[in-house]
Amino acid sequence: MFVALIAPGCATSAGPESTTPTTTATSASSTTNSPPTTPVSTSPRTSLTSGTPPLSAANGTDVKSCSNADCEIVITGEVTIPMARKFDCTTFIMRHAAPHKVSFSVDCAETGVVNGYVLGKGTIRLANSVAIEIDRNDSAGAVLHFLPKTDDPGRNKASGEFGASIG
Repeated sequence: MFVALIAPGCATSAGPESTTPTTTATSASSTTNSPPTTPVSTSPRTSLTSGTPPLSAANGTDVKSCSNADCEIVITGEVTIPMARKFDCTTFIMRHAAPHKVSFSVDCAETGVVNGYVLGKGTIRLANSVAIEIDRNDSAGAVLHFLPKTDDPGRNKASGEFGASIG
């Protein structure tokens, strides 16, 4: 009995331009053509998505919807929030920085310039002005919910699940 094995990619003809299919002989009387095989990977697949749902808010990224402090927006960088005069605040800048920081700078008539930040979910309250609830704050961005608080005579406050500062 004669058994011949031919390695894939090797030809048994005389010329380099041969298109002879690769064959495997198991005995002198039977021959089968073998299709090329694709190697099988045993490593785990890595998902292209992190499993975190996309950011969404009732007003999307429309900062103008927040002028009356009754909105929910997404921020992924720096935005300037236009505020109505009744809040006595002019420049209101908010910034998101990965992985989970929202910082702000606001100039209000009653308290002057107020700067601060919140790490993770949290709340910012400006005396007699606006409250901002940070409902989500991760590497993708932050979801901010603005609420009017013109009847809150308390001092400026900030709190965050991983820390906060206001001053």
